[in-house]
Amino acid sequence: MASPDISVVIPTLARTAALENCLASLAAQEFTNFEVIIVSLKIDALKHLSDKFRNLGILLVSQEGEGLVSARNIGLAYARGRIVTFIDDDVTVTSCWAKEILQTFTRLNEAGGVSGPTLIPEELLNNRDILLFQAKQGKNLFWKIIGLIYNHLILENQPQAVGKIFRSGAFSIG
Repeated sequence: MASPDISVVIPTLARTAALENCLASLAAQEFTNFEVIIVSLKIDALKHLSDKFRNLGILLVSQEGEGLVSARNIGLAYARGRIVTFIDDDVTVTSCWAKEILQTFTRLNEAGGVSGPTLIPEELLNNRDILLFQAKQGKNLFWKIIGLIYNHLILENQPQAVGKIFRSGAFSIG
């Protein structure tokens, strides 16, 4: 079997409803030479999705350690594609997503990574802890101090970096 062009690694805490939407968007891709690797502490709870989206050839991988960074590293170890992507289980992608990634890497041979914008529907903004936390930072002295500590220790003094995943496992929203 030929290797896929793209490996899509999806760490999850078995949030099946969100993951099902994510997988449905992957199943609708114009470009189909990719593999899907789902990494979770609870793979038994996800087997039905592997059956439902059989055309994606999903590989379910059990996560040994805890945390997002651990899950992504496990997925990376299983990836066979020449391009590896990491998406969250609550992400839905456009039908041209995989094609655009392949075209970008084909066009820019020197690219080591790419990131797109994070577009969060307005009705879901309150679900993003990082946005709520950032909004509180300007409210009073306590939250300003907490924000400074958070930005220094967790976000490595780069809170506005675009699409960066930090050693802590946190990510920037750019």
